[in-house]
This record gives sequence, structure tokens and C-alpha cells, in this order.
Amino acid sequence: MKDKIKIVLIGAGSKTFASSVINDIVSNPDLAAVKVEVALVDINADSLKRMLDYARRAAAYRKSNVEFSATADRRPALAGADFVILAVDARRMELWEQDFRVGAAFGFRHVFGENAGPGGLFHALRNLHIIMPICRDIEAICPEAVVFNFTNPEAIILTAILTLTRLRAFGLCHGFYALWESVKRLLGREPQTLDIRTAGINHLFTFYKISDPVTGEDLIPEFKRKIAENIGSFDNLTRFLFEKFGVLGYHHQEHTGEFISYADEFCVPLWDFGIETCPVPPQLDRAVTTSDLYWARGKDDRKDLAAFLNDGNKGQKRFDAYINGQRPLDNEFMMPSGELAIPIICDIAFDRHTRRPAVNVLNTGRYIPNLSGDGCIEIPAVFCGAGAVPDQAPPLPEGFAAILRVQHSVHKLMVMAYQEKSRSLLLQALLTDPVTNSALKAEKFMDYMLELQAPYLPEMR
Repeated sequence: MKDKIKIVLIGAGSKTFASSVINDIVSNPDLAAVKVEVALVDINADSLKRMLDYARRAAAYRKSNVEFSATADRRPALAGADFVILAVDARRMELWEQDFRVGAAFGFRHVFGENAGPGGLFHALRNLHIIMPICRDIEAICPEAVVFNFTNPEAIILTAILTLTRLRAFGLCHGFYALWESVKRLLGREPQTLDIRTAGINHLFTFYKISDPVTGEDLIPEFKRKIAENIGSFDNLTRFLFEKFGVLGYHHQEHTGEFISYADEFCVPLWDFGIETCPVPPQLDRAVTTSDLYWARGKDDRKDLAAFLNDGNKGQKRFDAYINGQRPLDNEFMMPSGELAIPIICDIAFDRHTRRPAVNVLNTGRYIPNLSGDGCIEIPAVFCGAGAVPDQAPPLPEGFAAILRVQHSVHKLMVMAYQEKSRSLLLQALLTDPVTNSALKAEKFMDYMLELQAPYLPEMR
């Protein structure tokens, strides 16, 4: 059991995520019994100062002795670190909009463009360009630290960390809560009265066990009956995947649809976060006008990005008031976030042997037997002082597993492309991705994006 813990949060300028981690740290009763040092790291000086001020107010509110510091230089912060949390991105909304719109202009009907599909692969390449130098510093300065990655696309980023470095790392995401809510709603039981287990990849998984933890009763037959009886309550793509493949997991069709070549038949591809904050120039294969990039809604229906993030997002101003100190902290705002990083840190630090519902790891132990042994999977795991012991899941339905195996190939090609700085391998990843529907346009799209986003990408040969 540790009596002193140092946590480094890289990407601490993010108000929403960083504040949730800070709240979890200062509110955790187990951490109150040991000396805890938290180093906040971000390259945005204003955001970093704001979050350091918030962290100290949160600690005072909880009467916590956690010591917070902040720096833009990660290397001194990493000295002596036991745990490192990564949550970084570059100009997230603006560049994501480019990913979506440029892909759309080339005719790729991706439905979200964040974590898979042509746009998602460039998101991955940008974040690999940020993440991997950080990981090299962790290897050099605190190689025994446990790393928790929250940076998307989770599966590609974690595959790179675990294959290109010697670090002990895990990927975390709260997507499993979507399934938990469905189980709660349909079975009329609270999740803590159920043993719910899932398997797949980040954002694309399904249940393999739902039972009563006391009696051991298998509740999957009842759950499937309830799904069928309430099938209209699910979105179109989620309904299709359950009816045709027998799977149901993260039922938000924009996320699951990123991995499916025909998702646009079930959910309309559109950019729902703003106007053209980064316009797509019209010099592609043909003249491309603004109207070409919106196919299901008129100009008057589009949302202004600033309005969406500030006025249009209910509660945003109230949230900012808490962060900026204009509103006093209270128990409602300081409630546990539900993110798993801090509970797992306590599992490891205090050797708890606690099962957590979802963690991203490599499938080296064939925890999902019909998926690639070197692919990144998402599965429950028991955490203790030695690390994680993932569950052993049964084989996934073969049709569903086939979809995931293709993604594993895409992930590996992306890691190879980054490692070798290879345009050829990057193109292979694009051509392997099921959302890519034209070989000729894929290569033109790649060349265009490598030039358009050059300041944020590795140089590719």
C-alpha cells in the first residue's frame, strides 16, 4: 500500500474533463489517508491557471490536503509520477469540423468523423503526433508510472502506446454507461443490483453477461425480450444491429455508425456542432459549394459554433460560473463524475482487487477469443496492485466479430503509418476502412488533408 501518490494530468486545461478528475481526487476518502500530489499540465497558460485556481478551491471545499501544482512543461512534472492521465487534443472542434466536411466533400458519407472513417483516421494521426512524444518522456522520466489514456480515437491511440513503447497503459471511456441505462430501464433494476459485462472495442461492444449477482440468475433472455418489446425506443442503427447481429452496446448511432459502411442509410450524416468555422475550399474534383456539405438541413437550421458552446448548451454558463469562482461550490457540482481513472488508481495503489466495468487493453490473453491477439479491446477487468486482470469473455457473434477484426487491421495500419511516417501505409488504412467508398478519392483526400492540416500532423513520406 502506498503512503504517497503523485498523479500527473496532461491536458488539464479542459474545463469539463479536468474538473471531473479534480472533483474525484479531492472527494475520494481513500486518498485522504495518504499524501497526494497532483501536477496539472497544459500548454494553454490561461486555461491552466484557471484550472489550478479551481483545483485549490475544490480542495478547500472538501477540506482535502491534496497538493496541486501547474506547469506548461511536462518533463519536470513527470518526475516521480506514479500515475499519468492523458486527455489531449489540438483545436478539437475546428479540426474535427475539417475532418467531417472535407471527407463529405470527397463523397465519404461518414456519420460523425471523429473516431473512425476517413475523418477519424486523421483525428488519430493528429493525436498520435501529440501523444507519442509525451509517452517517450514518460518512458524516460517515470517508466514505472501507470498511464491512463482518455484521448480519442481510444483504440488507435492505445494500440500505439502499447506497441511502440514499454509503458503500462490502459484506455478508459464512459461509454459502457449507455448499456447500463438500457438495462436499468428495461429490467427495472438499478445497475448495482446487476452483474453486467460487455466485450468489443471502444464505442462498439455488446453484452455477454447480465445476471443477478446474488442468485446467479441469467437475465439475458429477459433483457432480450424487453429489447424486442421496446425496440422502437432505440435509434435506427442500434435497432438494426440488434435485429441482424444480436448485439447491443453503446447505442448512440453517431458513434457506432463510424465503424459501419452503411450507417448513413440509418442516420443522416450531418455536422451538428456549428457553421463552417473552418471552410472547405472548393478546389476539389468539382466545384463544391457550402450547400453540398449539408445534406439534410437548410442553412437556417445550422447552429453557430459559439452559440452552441455557450448559449445553446444548457447549463454551460452555470458550469463556467463554478469553474471561474463566480458561483460557490456545492455538493451537487462536486458529485463523483463516474469516470474510472481515480477509482482504478485507488485499486492499484491499495491493492483492492476490484472489478471495473470497462477498460481498453490489448487482447494478448485472447480475452475475446475470436478477435486479434494484438488488437485493442474493451472488456471488464479486476484491478489490483499488479495491474489489471481482464475478464475472459466468450466468442462474440461471428458477424459482429468480423466487423471488429477489420477495425483492428485499420488500427494496426495506422500505428505502422505513424511509426514509419508512410503515406503508403496511411493510404492502406484509408482503403481498409469500411467507410471509404472510392480508392481514387481516398488518395486525393489523403493528399489534400496532409497539406491542409500539415501544422498538426507528422511529416509523411
